[in-house]
Amino acid sequence: MNGQKEELRKHYREIRDEISAGSRAIKSVAIWKHFFDTPEYKNAKTIMVYSDIKSEVRTNLFAERLFADGKRTVFPVCDKENNNLIPYEIDNSSRLKMGTFGVLEPSTDFLPEGSVKKVEKNEIDIVVVPGVAFDISGYRIGYGKGYYDQFLKDYKGIKIGFSYTDCICYSVFPTEKDIPMDMLITEAGCERFE
Repeated sequence: MNGQKEELRKHYREIRDEISAGSRAIKSVAIWKHFFDTPEYKNAKTIMVYSDIKSEVRTNLFAERLFADGKRTVFPVCDKENNNLIPYEIDNSSRLKMGTFGVLEPSTDFLPEGSVKKVEKNEIDIVVVPGVAFDISGYRIGYGKGYYDQFLKDYKGIKIGFSYTDCICYSVFPTEKDIPMDMLITEAGCERFE
């Protein structure tokens, strides 16, 4: 099973990397437009979003809209010791700095002044989840470190995967540890799962 997942991870990373930067930008705009149009987004007060790297669906530019819409905007910090994510609210994107795995993360240097604040998981209405590939049932393949699976296992809010249609497959061979998404948004539209 792990071999199959590793093959899929490698295969879809290659596919994603082959999408041109221009095409990724256009697809990312469409994905975010679909997201902004959902009732889930409109009703949410607090949203956690990942910071994009390499060929992932873009997020950093679009986070500005969250601030503009008055959403509490949360980014995760990787806790390598516990293989988990720690959510922090930021008041603008200048509060991000290079962190674990070359990913922008909230800078805890701003904690004393209050422009970065630790957030409890149960305060977050939506978590936007990255993935290398997603399947038609809402399961995902990440990078294999398990940070999001650990974070989401007792999360009660709405889990939304962002993906290019090129990276959707029939099955990612989920195990009992894998957490399915409630919604999957691609440039083609929005899919909800029961």
